[in-house]
Amino acid sequence: KDKDKAGGAAQVVLQSYNKKVIDGGQWEVTTSLVNQGGAPASSISVTVHAVDADGKEVGSASGNATGNLEPGKQTTVVVTMTPNANAQEFRFDVGWQSITPVPSPKPGEAAKGEAGAQSAAPPAPTAAPTPKVTRYQAPPNTMIPPLAAPGNPTAQVPLTAPPSPPPGK
Repeated sequence: KDKDKAGGAAQVVLQSYNKKVIDGGQWEVTTSLVNQGGAPASSISVTVHAVDADGKEVGSASGNATGNLEPGKQTTVVVTMTPNANAQEFRFDVGWQSITPVPSPKPGEAAKGEAGAQSAAPPAPTAAPTPKVTRYQAPPNTMIPPLAAPGNPTAQVPLTAPPSPPPGK
C-alpha cells in the first residue's frame, strides 16, 4: 500500500463533519478532510448539499481550503448555509487537483540535453490534471468514521454476514 501511496496522485477524503447553528440561524458545516494520496493536492473545495426525504436538493453552499494539502495531512473547510427544515441528510462534493512535480533532469542528461536541444523538437505539452470530485452522503449531525470509503455511512452489516477481512489483505 505504501508503494501505491508514494507514486500515486492526491486523494482527498471527507473524514468527518459537524453542523451547528450560528448567529442569524445559519448552519455552519465544518468538514474535516485528509489527503490519502501520494501527491500534494491544491484547489480543494467542498460543496454541501442539503437533501430532503425524497432525495431532492433543498439547499447548498460551498467553501474552499487555502494552500496545498500534503499527503497524509488534514485540513478543515467551513461552509455556511441557509437552514432548511426539510433537510434529512447532507451530500458532500469534495473537489481537488493533484500536484505532480516535474522530475528534474539527471546531471549527465543536462549537458547532453543542451547540446542536442537545437536539433531536438520541443516536447509536446502535457494536459493539465483533471480536477477530481468525490461525493459523500450522510444524515445531518452524524459523524463519518475516519477514512471512510464513499457509500452509505449508516449502513449496518447483517448479523449473519461473514466477517470482513482486515484492511490491506
